[in-house]
Amino acid sequence: MATYQHGITSFIGAAATTYGLMQSFTENESVEVAEARDADGDVAAVTSYNLNAEFSQEVVLDITATPPAAGATLSVSASNTGSTLVTSVSRNESNTEYKRLTISSQAWITNTIPA
Repeated sequence: MATYQHGITSFIGAAATTYGLMQSFTENESVEVAEARDADGDVAAVTSYNLNAEFSQEVVLDITATPPAAGATLSVSASNTGSTLVTSVSRNESNTEYKRLTISSQAWITNTIPA
């Protein structure tokens, strides 16, 4: 029988406790692909390179916390990377909701960037 997880437990980094109450967490790994085509234009060989991971975290913001700035590094431990580059920080306010913060970050795993 399958086992299912309820709630967010895959993210154990700074945003889980430092910036507020974690609402969602997304992790995507991807590679770039180089193709070689034959005389008919069909793909005859492929090579993947540049393994990277992108993360997005949404929190209900603790207004006493100072969010990271774009360009800063953020530690995460959800993947096979330890540090990520913050690529964007978005704040969302509404008259019927708590203030929310979305942090997007990226790491290039093959060469451990950022280190």
